[in-house]
Amino acid sequence: MTARLSSDGVSTSDLPPNSTFVIELTGFSGPLDLLLALIREEQVDIYDIPIARIAEQFLIRIRTLSINEAADYLEMAARLLRIKAQMLLPRSDEEAWEDPRAELVRRLLEYQQMREVVDLLERRGSR
Repeated sequence: MTARLSSDGVSTSDLPPNSTFVIELTGFSGPLDLLLALIREEQVDIYDIPIARIAEQFLIRIRTLSINEAADYLEMAARLLRIKAQMLLPRSDEEAWEDPRAELVRRLLEYQQMREVVDLLERRGSR
């Protein structure tokens, strides 16, 4: 039995009790995977993501997906647009400003670490 690992977590609903747990990651396994690939392609600092540029590339990539395949990707695209809108809003000098990209950066860094571990395990397993 296998469980698929998505960008948001693990689905174990198809696993019977006491079964072996295997994680599969292939291609773009979700919106975080695509987003991370775009950041690498554009060669931008993950801590200073140019939201408009990355969102545009993201939307270009998901145009080929069917509506059922695109649901998670569309949610991420909406999140990118919300972040861009928050960055454009005026803010007063008195209020503490928190970068709206901070949560996205945290999720991307966690996902990147997970991908690196999976890649390492795959290389060791193929020896």
